[in-house]
Amino acid sequence: MDELRAKNPNVILLAEVRQRDAHLHTQYPEDWPYWVRGENGNLVESSGYAGIYLIDTTDPKVQDIIVQQAVAIAKCGLYDGIFFDWLLEDGGSLRDFSVHPAPFLRPPEAEREARLAILQRIRQAVPDDFLILCNQTRTKLKLSAPYVNGAFMETFQDYEGGYTYSGLAEIESTLLWSENNLREPQINCLEGWGIPTEPPDSPINQRWMRVFTTMSLTLSDGFILYNDGRKIYGEYDHQHWWYDF
Repeated sequence: MDELRAKNPNVILLAEVRQRDAHLHTQYPEDWPYWVRGENGNLVESSGYAGIYLIDTTDPKVQDIIVQQAVAIAKCGLYDGIFFDWLLEDGGSLRDFSVHPAPFLRPPEAEREARLAILQRIRQAVPDDFLILCNQTRTKLKLSAPYVNGAFMETFQDYEGGYTYSGLAEIESTLLWSENNLREPQINCLEGWGIPTEPPDSPINQRWMRVFTTMSLTLSDGFILYNDGRKIYGEYDHQHWWYDF
């Protein structure tokens, strides 16, 4: 931490709190009672991430654990805030994506209410300037807005060659809405997805990188990522290059 801050005194450090899934063994044991289990009684893998399985966010005891983790991070003084992945308001994310169509394993309404309750409780227990950043893809955090400081916009491509006009318009709309509606201090983050069949520094990837960087700088405070578009099952995704623009 000290080394990072020495290199950049303005760096913002966030700790991830997992509210949809968790690592087996390193976070919770296999006999932990709050895993989501499928019809066969087995743990449900989290959409292609090896060793990570769904947890029952709708259970009040799980909500207590998540809130306690967030409050502990705030109190430790090492981080500026927390990050929640998979915080979607427009539908349930506790689904078995190994099956098509992916069935809901908990009612979407119950998930939505649980996540909103978690955010409310955390916000009440942490300092006003403690940041809460949520990955909601391209959607608007209309219910969570009073409690959340930023949207992490994991935009995904519209097609193999990048983004459509309507897709970019949707992304722009959500970014502007987040700037106008989420709480201060704000940290809205825009992530463009690269073309995986091209080298990261290819002309087409550089063009898309400039599109997203320009959008971020003109519509928000310039928190921007552009990844290489590759997702290797069980290994990695969200690999980023540094560009000189």
